[in-house]
Amino acid sequence: LSHDADFRAWYEGGIGGMIDNDFVILANEYFGVDLSAIANVFLIGCLLAPTIAFLAFRYEAWWIRGISQLLKKQG
Repeated sequence: LSHDADFRAWYEGGIGGMIDNDFVILANEYFGVDLSAIANVFLIGCLLAPTIAFLAFRYEAWWIRGISQLLKKQG
């Protein structure tokens, strides 16, 4: 969707020409941006999700200790 203009035109055509696809609806009705912008944001989100999960697992002891210290200070 980001780089192929022919595929983007086909995708914007919708499902059977009757129903718009999900990214088309998000781009046009909700955010008012180009379809390729929505596709790029989705791609970045897909790449960030496993990265954030890995970092949360890797530093689990650190952030649990931090939350624990915050709760002790308040209580």
